[in-house]
Amino acid sequence: MKTITKKEIRLPRKKTDAKKGDAGRVLIISGSEYYVGAPFLAAMAALRTGCDWVTVAAPEKVAWAINTMSPDIITIKLKGTHITNAHRTTLQDLIKKHDAILIGPGIGTKNTTSYLIKNLLKYGKAPFVLDADAIKLIQGTTLKDTVLTPNQNEFKLLTADPIKNNIIIQKGPIDIIHTPLTLYKNTTGVPRMAIAGTGDVLAGCVASWVAQGLNQEQAAINAVYLVGKAGEEAAKDDSRFIASDILYYL
Repeated sequence: MKTITKKEIRLPRKKTDAKKGDAGRVLIISGSEYYVGAPFLAAMAALRTGCDWVTVAAPEKVAWAINTMSPDIITIKLKGTHITNAHRTTLQDLIKKHDAILIGPGIGTKNTTSYLIKNLLKYGKAPFVLDADAIKLIQGTTLKDTVLTPNQNEFKLLTADPIKNNIIIQKGPIDIIHTPLTLYKNTTGVPRMAIAGTGDVLAGCVASWVAQGLNQEQAAINAVYLVGKAGEEAAKDDSRFIASDILYYL
């Protein structure tokens, strides 16, 4: 198992003549009436790590709340309190217009079905990042070129096929990245990062770097190492920091 160090970090280069969108467009499909903060944290992490454009597709009240938290995030306001199959056509059209798709933070499993998530994975050419409840909803699905970011309990739900053929970030006191050829471990970070919201920040970072053109393995390496370092810096100023504080240190 290889330990990630600063030498493994690779960041995209900005073109001097860049225009809006050249550094990637991220679509985040997430949120429910119970979880408003998760899509916001993921979206801000994506912007803070360099992508040009972030769209959050979320239930309408969640989307309006996100607009009050930041004017930098574009929101698509889906009718209802949860994302359901009724939104499928809208989401399919959005997927085709973005460079990386993050599904899961705060989406819930009560109303969002595995049928919807599995259907969305078939659309567009953009790579997918699956986090939180989306991981619970893809059981039995054959995935390819996908990044999954499970915590310890969600990791136990994965079969050998997803672990073998995709990039898995197994979150924990020591993050482990599973790739088809290599295992990496990351030792940056502090215990306080077990607080709610840190995983949303991590998922947003991964999607951002994938959208900017990095391969999924490199995006995962960057995310675990640099989010961990940001947590270390936050802890120096306040040992009781919260997930949104990590955004500043990114």
